Amino acid sequence: MKMDWEKLKIFHVVAKAGSFTEAGLILNLAQSSVSRHITQLEESLKTSLFHRHSRGLALTAQGEYLFKTTHDMNERLNKVQTQLEEMQNHDEGPLVVTTTRFFGETWLDTVISEFIKQNPKIKLTLKYCDHELDLSMREADIALRMIEPKKQDLIQRHLIRFNFGLFAHKDYLAKNPALETLEDLKQHHIICFEDGFESPFHDRSWIYRLDQSFPIQSHREVTKTQSLTTNLYLVSNAIGVTCLPKYMTRGYDDLVPVLTHIEHPSSNCYLCYPEELKSHQRIKTFRDFILSEIKNYDF
Repeated sequence: MKMDWEKLKIFHVVAKAGSFTEAGLILNLAQSSVSRHITQLEESLKTSLFHRHSRGLALTAQGEYLFKTTHDMNERLNKVQTQLEEMQNHDEGPLVVTTTRFFGETWLDTVISEFIKQNPKIKLTLKYCDHELDLSMREADIALRMIEPKKQDLIQRHLIRFNFGLFAHKDYLAKNPALETLEDLKQHHIICFEDGFESPFHDRSWIYRLDQSFPIQSHREVTKTQSLTTNLYLVSNAIGVTCLPKYMTRGYDDLVPVLTHIEHPSSNCYLCYPEELKSHQRIKTFRDFILSEIKNYDF
């Protein structure tokens, strides 16, 4: 037997009010409707919950037992409601943030410590993966994505336009042939993504499709990886030439942009979260923090 939750709520009000008439005024229901709900509840439970008399209602022993239970339930629900309101209106509670591995490891990691210091009551979880987590299923609360979201139930904001370039270490350039034209690339060690690797960007193979007149195999040497951070490490150790988002070279003063006269690719980043979370303060706090931090970077 399943108890009707609506009838339990009506029972609770009647037990506190002591009369059907008073309970009806509180619930904005007719006295007859309140009485009928209580009768149906008693019939479903196969027991009497009230003694009816001229002065009003008195709980039976079974009614006292049920009232204690509904009272405890009501107290717990009120506590949960308060906690939910606090989570929504204050900078506290869990917050799950997801983005691609490359962006998490090369940028978000560099700024997130300050967010944690500023918001100690927000319990942050970072999920870095190159496949999209389902925000509508609450696999994460907020995402920084490199591909524009298609789902209509997500609030999205264009965050960053990444600009790419070709880079090489000054020591590598000093020891190798001049690199002034696309044709010159064939004489250089190219660092690029592995075939079939699902890059977070739309054009992972751009570096060796600059000129369709020669295939990747025509280059002097090729090193393939599955990580932009690996590419950065290799190029900073004077291994060869690679394509990187320009912001990743910040602080690497020995990296030199090459072939700057050719058109380079770009890619976008979007901040998105479910519509249902738009009023949650911790979402607003993280959003505002990210918007503030990106102003300090030339992407």
